[in-house]
Amino acid sequence: NPFNITNYSARKRIILDVRVKDERNRFYNIEIQTYPHPAFKDRILFGWSDSYVSQLLRGNDYTELEPVFAIVITEFPIFTESPKIHLEFTPREKDDHHLILSNHFQVHILRLELLFQGHLELLEQVTPELAYWLLFLVFGKKNEVEMLQIAEEYPIVREAFANPLVHEAVQEFRRFQADPQMQELERQRKLFLLDLQLGLNAAKTEGKAEGKAEGKVEGKAEGILDILNDKFEQVPQHIVDSLNRQTDAAVLKLLLLHASKCASLDEFAANL
Repeated sequence: NPFNITNYSARKRIILDVRVKDERNRFYNIEIQTYPHPAFKDRILFGWSDSYVSQLLRGNDYTELEPVFAIVITEFPIFTESPKIHLEFTPREKDDHHLILSNHFQVHILRLELLFQGHLELLEQVTPELAYWLLFLVFGKKNEVEMLQIAEEYPIVREAFANPLVHEAVQEFRRFQADPQMQELERQRKLFLLDLQLGLNAAKTEGKAEGKAEGKVEGKAEGILDILNDKFEQVPQHIVDSLNRQTDAAVLKLLLLHASKCASLDEFAANL
């Protein structure tokens, strides 16, 4: 998509979202995702299907449909049960994986979080060309002094940044970073991501507190029913329902006291 500085949203969670068509008319959706989302996998499928179906909207028939490849680069843990940094998904037959429904659908997920954690040995899983670009995404923001230190420890990093294409990308990226407008947008985006993380942490803390409070309420209601069942064998459903509807912890505390002292269910029901 054309990059329009005036329409750029610093609050986007996605750093980059690009659609490309190559010389063979194949389409690529490329994005870098920095934060997880509950519907993240569904979003990937929607993005792929939108690009695929849009070909028909231009008047083509089914025979003229071209492949669409989704390349999703993540900075957060995903599919943690797998040690691979490059995951490739295609529609295959359940038992016979050699049977492929179509070569038009491919989703590639590149997991930067494993490289951020220092597992550069995992680059041996992929081709040198892909390894170079992954290293560019991981270390491209480092200054020259930091890069020299990293290259001393990892020869593959030195090889990657000596590659002419990667070297050219680094120079372009640095020119991009030097632009005052881009510096301001990057500053705004960092503030947004910081606020986002603080909000997520606050919501998590609040959720835990609410969960504890709800647990205490549920525990009191269960405790009251246990006492009544023990004393009177069977508690009428209307009393059970009334207790389950009660959410005030202070009231439940009083009802717990009444349950332990009451001589009959009618006496207890009078206090509900």
